[in-house]
Amino acid sequence: MSVFMFKFTSSASPLLERANSEASDASSLTRRADSDASDALNSTISPERAISDAAEVTTFHIPHYDPGPAFIEEQHFMPVNQLIGTIEYDRENGYGLKWDSWAEMEVFVRAEEERKNIELIRKEIRRNKRPTKRWAETHYFVCARQGAGGASKYMKKKPGWTRSVPLKRTRCDCRLTVKTYPGTDVVLGAYQSEHMHAIGQENACFTRLPELARAEIERLLRSGMEAKEVVRKYT
Repeated sequence: MSVFMFKFTSSASPLLERANSEASDASSLTRRADSDASDALNSTISPERAISDAAEVTTFHIPHYDPGPAFIEEQHFMPVNQLIGTIEYDRENGYGLKWDSWAEMEVFVRAEEERKNIELIRKEIRRNKRPTKRWAETHYFVCARQGAGGASKYMKKKPGWTRSVPLKRTRCDCRLTVKTYPGTDVVLGAYQSEHMHAIGQENACFTRLPELARAEIERLLRSGMEAKEVVRKYT
């Protein structure tokens, strides 16, 4: 029995010593916290001292300043002819052609093609998707010798050979930009009319025949006219 009690006491003594040590540390922390709180209360400036210190500070009085009407925030409205994209703005900034309807614009294009023996093809259409539309659509017409597609992917099998027939594409700069606007049938256009190639009869071989000319040629051939006579009639 005495042996059992000796073992129990010897195994429990380290635990008791550790518990006593932790309790001593906790008591020390509590006394330190109380001391810090006491020092803080003693170091607090009294209300009388704060008023006395504030009286010694020199104060500056800023008089009332009226900024005047130039600084008053007001809502300014920009004139319509200065809003980019509006019909008024475009009239004053490059769009010198004006038609009362889309049909009148098409008549102008056909007349230009017949007068110069050229072909204007539509390359792109951009539609305005903004909720507040200043313009509706923009149509881009280019010379057929510029081309409406991308660069050709054709690879020459014999790069050294010369062509007997000249290429149609010459990267011509001629272009017609046409814009339509919401709430009106008026159509505006900006026209770059200069070509980088010969126009007129020399350019006829690079243009397509109009639909009316095709129908007339078909009628003449069906009526029995020889092909040479038809060619002579339209050259």
